[in-house]
Amino acid sequence: MKVCSPEWLAAECVRQGGILDPRHLLVVDHDSFDIRKVRGWLNSRVSSATGENWTAVAGALRKTAYWEFDNYQE
Repeated sequence: MKVCSPEWLAAECVRQGGILDPRHLLVVDHDSFDIRKVRGWLNSRVSSATGENWTAVAGALRKTAYWEFDNYQE
C-alpha cells in the first residue's frame, strides 16, 4: 500500500493521462499527516479482517493492501 497526499494523487492522475485507478492507495492530508493515525487505521483494518480460514482472511485483507498473490491463478 502506498500512502499519498491529495496533491500527489492529483499529480499522478495527470501523469497517467487523466484517469487513475487508486487501488491500494491510502490518501492522507499532507498538512495534518500523523503516522500514529495511519498506523492506527491500518491496525484497525488488519484486526477487523476475519474469516473461516486463511484464504477468507487474506481475501478481506487484500481489499485494503496489495498482496503478492493478488489475481494469482494456478
